[in-house]
Amino acid sequence: MNADLAYLLGMLHDGHISFRDNRVIVEFYQQNTGILQYLQQILERRYNYRPRITKHRGAYRLRVFKKEISSLIANLSRNTDFRKIPWSIAKYFVAGYIDAEGCLLIDREYTRIVVTQADKEDLLRLSELIEENTEINCTKIQGPYAHKMSKKRCIT
Repeated sequence: MNADLAYLLGMLHDGHISFRDNRVIVEFYQQNTGILQYLQQILERRYNYRPRITKHRGAYRLRVFKKEISSLIANLSRNTDFRKIPWSIAKYFVAGYIDAEGCLLIDREYTRIVVTQADKEDLLRLSELIEENTEINCTKIQGPYAHKMSKKRCIT
């Protein structure tokens, strides 16, 4: 495990892995291309592989077809508990997760990070990871909130 892979796994919260015709495909989605271009740079630097960014259903998509990379990401996504990984690497997973599912809210009194995710257990694992390794207090998990076709929960 390295920082780049940890970041990619965090970013998978705005993506998914599919298994089709003996192939593993990893897809990342974003509303703009900035973070996807960063993922391209990671993949090119680490694996000499530069997947294309395409427009897909009102968003942008980066698809990883290369079997060596997509299989590695799929395997790690199923078998990695970042609470058991050294914080020096796990913090990149948190950064990717927040880049995928979070936002920064600035108020007159304080600044907070809000992470939105349908899976409450996933949010609990994330808050545990953050609280055990930083001075950040994850104050509450709220929801679910109805949003379009899914139910979301927030951690603040």
